[in-house]
Amino acid sequence: AAAETPYRFAVAGHELTVIAADGFDVTPTTTDTLIIGMAQRYDVLVTLKSGAWPIVAKVEGRDGYASSVLRSNDAAPLPNPDVGGSIAELGGRLLPESALRPADSVRLESRSPDRDYRVELIQAGDRYVWGMAGPDAGKLVMREGERIRITMANNSTMWHPMHTHGHTFAVPEYGGLRRDTVNVLPGTELAIEFDADNPGEWMFHCHNAYHFEAGMTANLRYIR
Repeated sequence: AAAETPYRFAVAGHELTVIAADGFDVTPTTTDTLIIGMAQRYDVLVTLKSGAWPIVAKVEGRDGYASSVLRSNDAAPLPNPDVGGSIAELGGRLLPESALRPADSVRLESRSPDRDYRVELIQAGDRYVWGMAGPDAGKLVMREGERIRITMANNSTMWHPMHTHGHTFAVPEYGGLRRDTVNVLPGTELAIEFDADNPGEWMFHCHNAYHFEAGMTANLRYIR
């Protein structure tokens, strides 16, 4: 829902039970708040209490928010409560995506990768120029039926929501969590694995639109 903005999401007076990430079921996990990176999606269950309750998505790391109201049938009529983007739950229990685990029904079958690639996520000096570097960055090729592993090393000071087109992946470090967009934090490495089951040529990129436009993108290409 945002081109370059991560949001911290919460519902006033309620806890969230996360049941899916990017459309893949997870082991249900309860929290007060979530950080949602660009292009990421979560399904949550909320057991509604009587009343009118602000829903707030606060911009992470700087000012700004979006909000709405969740209202029970017996709630008092308008006006809606105005909380100015600040509710207690935003400072409550934060569930990092690294703590989520996939439901058994969506796990990738365990197998060794046929191709093991490594790319570096970089910024060019102090300029707003972003890219993928390393000898594998322009050679992400595969054959249909292969298991592919890509390790991403974030050498920059910003975090990058990395996204694959045409494929979804597992994150081994997160217990095999299934996603199509995962946040790679500054100064860290994270690997993804997927099956080459959709022949064609597909983009692999940072979903911060400005990073993508400035060069943090590569192709996933099938060969015969």
